[in-house]
Amino acid sequence: MHWLIMFLVLGMVLGRTIRLQDRWANIPSHLTTGGLVFLLVVMGAQLGANPELLEQIGLLGGQAAGLALAATAASVGLLHLLEIIWYRKYRQRRSQ
Repeated sequence: MHWLIMFLVLGMVLGRTIRLQDRWANIPSHLTTGGLVFLLVVMGAQLGANPELLEQIGLLGGQAAGLALAATAASVGLLHLLEIIWYRKYRQRRSQ
C-alpha cells in the first residue's frame, strides 16, 4: 500500500512540476484507459474461471438489476420530495 501512495504522490509532483508539451498531454489519459482495460480483462478472466460463480450468474444478475432499480427509484423519489419541499418554501417566500 505504501508503494501505491508513493507512486501516486510522485506522479502528482511530476505532473505539477513538469509541464507537458501538447503532443505529450494525452499520454496520461491513454495510460489510464489502458490500465482500466487491463484490470477489466483480468477481472473477467478471474470471474470466468470460477465455476461456482458461473452457475449463479443469473441469480447475481437479477440481484444486481434489483439493486440498481431500487437505488434509482430511491434517488428519484428523494429528489422529487426535496423539490416539493423547496418549491413550497419558495412559493411561501414569494407570496409574502
